[in-house]
Amino acid sequence: MKTPYWFFVLLLSGGLVCFFPSSPVQANAVKGAALFQNKGCIGCHAVREQGGEVGPHLDGEGTRRTRPWIVQQLTDPKIYKPDGIMPKLILSDQERNDLADYLLTLK
Repeated sequence: MKTPYWFFVLLLSGGLVCFFPSSPVQANAVKGAALFQNKGCIGCHAVREQGGEVGPHLDGEGTRRTRPWIVQQLTDPKIYKPDGIMPKLILSDQERNDLADYLLTLK
């Protein structure tokens, strides 16, 4: 029997999150967590009390929002809040979906 291969992501908050790659959503959440750091989202948004204070804290985002809402927000941040300061990020469709997968894990 082959031992499963696990992915681990050490979040900025110090928590260890484990994702099993057999589920595409979880595998994309791992990529999304990395994008959240690499694209600078953490500079404005806090997760588990770590990160910026400019934008809203994203704890609980997975219970407040739907995938379509998150993807639309990442595509055009002005659609829901025209006077908001979130910049329009240059993201591929895959990156937007990976970030949505990650944000949906924040319950």
